[in-house]
Amino acid sequence: MTLLILYLVLRGPAALNWMPAVGGLILGFIFLWNGYKSALLRHFFMALFCMLAGAGIAFAGLGGMTGTALLFALAGILSLIFGFWNRWIYLHHTPSSTEVDHGN
Repeated sequence: MTLLILYLVLRGPAALNWMPAVGGLILGFIFLWNGYKSALLRHFFMALFCMLAGAGIAFAGLGGMTGTALLFALAGILSLIFGFWNRWIYLHHTPSSTEVDHGN
């Protein structure tokens, strides 16, 4: 990873076109690590999504700040969707405190 970033930095301004791909790799590795440590499937899905989206945005020609902003926006939207989905599951599958018998 370090060699890739060093290579891109040495290439000059043209390397900015690869910012979304590098950002996708970095986000992907972060989500892979979180998925490994927490054993939650959604982190592995997020890792795959970030890596593929970053590469796709870079190859589509949306490099630089625009492509990187799009990558982070898409990753943020997907994180929000997963968050809302998990919250909905929690609210609908966990009994409320009034439903729990306290032994009275």
